[in-house]
Amino acid sequence: MDGLEHYYELTGEGAVTLMGLLFVVITLALERHGRDDTWLAGTFLTPTVFHLGVVFMIALVALSPEADRLIPPFGLIGVLGLAYSASIALKVARSGQEWDAWLFHAGIPIVCYLGIIVAAWLGLNSMRQAYLILRAVSALLLLVGMRNVWAVAADVARRSTIDCRRDTCRNPSLVPLLRPAMPLRSGFPPISNSQEVAGNRQKLSLALAK
Repeated sequence: MDGLEHYYELTGEGAVTLMGLLFVVITLALERHGRDDTWLAGTFLTPTVFHLGVVFMIALVALSPEADRLIPPFGLIGVLGLAYSASIALKVARSGQEWDAWLFHAGIPIVCYLGIIVAAWLGLNSMRQAYLILRAVSALLLLVGMRNVWAVAADVARRSTIDCRRDTCRNPSLVPLLRPAMPLRSGFPPISNSQEVAGNRQKLSLALAK
């Protein structure tokens, strides 16, 4: 594994960073929406944390002085991850999600955990091939984590936008604050709601005075 220490250090740090970012996004989402969706967390959030944790564990094992003896037993993690990913695949399939959700939450993880099992078996005879497969698994699971964290952040942003629009409907005075002032075709700036109301009141006062 000469020269590959930096690779595992990078993947391990990336996994920890993504887990921290995911926790921040989840906290913001709970503060904003106050939702407690156990099914959503168990199907999409918890597996992502699990995959990133496996990437971190691969880095720890590969950088350990006893790496050559730890990789074969590491196949147990592959078996556990394979069973776990298969159960998540069934949940995602029953929920009717898009193909990309199934790919990143089930398809790629299943392939990765099969790769860990193969790497553990190859580690009994050829550590070079075992490390090669573990590097590929780390990269794929890290890619899965990046995509899933981004999907969660995008969903939180989308829900926040919907809530802002609902607040705007309940309070029309928020419209000038949430909607940017766009020039009209005539070239004049748009009249805000307050100016419009003031103008209408002035017209009404003049009409009553007459």
